[in-house]
Amino acid sequence: MTKQQQEQLKQSIVSSVPHEVGFLNKYSWALSLIGEYIKREFGHPYSLRGISKMVHRLGLNYTKPTYNLAAADEAKQKIFTEVTFPGLKNDGWTS
Repeated sequence: MTKQQQEQLKQSIVSSVPHEVGFLNKYSWALSLIGEYIKREFGHPYSLRGISKMVHRLGLNYTKPTYNLAAADEAKQKIFTEVTFPGLKNDGWTS
């Protein structure tokens, strides 16, 4: 990719979430999704390792999302883990 394309990629990652650039129901960037974006927008296929190196060169860091549940409602959590989540799992939403 050219320097200009790399800068455009960086701006897309920093200033938008995937669903804003055409990926349905995607709210955080993952290396595989960045790869799909690069291929779609610039026509260049990259390996996950290549994407990882490029993201690092662009000065971006990526981490898995973490959540702070200190203020969470325990009753709602119990309902979710015992009722809602198993229902989602049975509908094929999780593996």
